[in-house]
Amino acid sequence: MDQLQNKRNRRTSLEIKKLFEDFTHSGISAKEFCKAQGVSRGVFYKWRSRYGAKPAVKRGAFIKLNVPTLPE
Repeated sequence: MDQLQNKRNRRTSLEIKKLFEDFTHSGISAKEFCKAQGVSRGVFYKWRSRYGAKPAVKRGAFIKLNVPTLPE
């Protein structure tokens, strides 16, 4: 058996970010995307926590907070 077949495929951070860009535009589930890319779902979610897009917060936007009042 060839030793090159057992070697892991390492991806750079730029390649991983490109994968997530492709994933967001693909419209398919994470399970299907992982199968198509040859990546385990565990690795996919690990990469997403590191490199995935974070939800954007509008600059200067306010967040409504509900502060309970204490009885006097």
